[in-house]
Amino acid sequence: MSTSKSWAQIGREVVEQIENASNKEDILNIGRETIDLVCQKTSDPKKRKNGLASITREVLKVFPRRDQEARFYWKDEGGKANLPRWRHLIFQSLTLDASDWQALRQETTEEQEVCYPPSDLGNMITQLNLDDQTQQLLDEALAVTGMEPLELIQKAIAAYSKSIVNKSPADLATIPTHELFDNKSYRTLPGRAEELAKRAIRAIESYNNEIATEPSQRWAITQSAISRLTGGRPSAIGKALEPFQTMIDDHNAKFGLNNYTNRGKPHKIEDVIDIAALIPDGLYE
Repeated sequence: MSTSKSWAQIGREVVEQIENASNKEDILNIGRETIDLVCQKTSDPKKRKNGLASITREVLKVFPRRDQEARFYWKDEGGKANLPRWRHLIFQSLTLDASDWQALRQETTEEQEVCYPPSDLGNMITQLNLDDQTQQLLDEALAVTGMEPLELIQKAIAAYSKSIVNKSPADLATIPTHELFDNKSYRTLPGRAEELAKRAIRAIESYNNEIATEPSQRWAITQSAISRLTGGRPSAIGKALEPFQTMIDDHNAKFGLNNYTNRGKPHKIEDVIDIAALIPDGLYE
């Protein structure tokens, strides 16, 4: 294993070595060598702790705690009572808590530099089931900041929550349509789907009333049409349209439009109707 690799990469290599190990001593040596590598990779105790937690997460994905005996597992009578007792032998030398670490390093003299054990956050973060991209971002952020995983997660939650709370649905009407579509910070904003659906309805109304010159050019306001114009999932669009159903029914009835109107047209609705051009913002009422 190389110190130039990320913590997650090291963790995956540890897993591969464990899978190829044939006896207990080999497994324990893998843990000891990994601890030595952690010490070589960084001299910052906090980063060592975070790095070892990242490695542990990778190992736990393949060798989690168990409720019953398994090959190369031992029954750990210590630790939290609510956790499964059977743990893989690797954790006798790749420890997760202070007591394990002290047992492993009891031969270390006071003059030697001591690595700090990782917290029990490995289990918690594994349970989050992060996708690979998010996990990589987390590992990189931990490496750069030197924060504890819990501290970083708390800050991320606080920042995201603040961004949501500080933008009320009333503010949506003032946001230009092109920004609602293109600005990534708005994509999880509460009420965005409903606001875009409403603007799409208005855009179709505007097109049918002011631009279309003959019946064949008009578009029925349907769930599918709004989905194509806004890029939203049909299931989510259906819910977003509920408050505007009367408006939709009235417009479709005005021109005799129905669910079959949009079929067989030579162009897609999103190629004909530009919401941002027709409805530049939500201040149209």
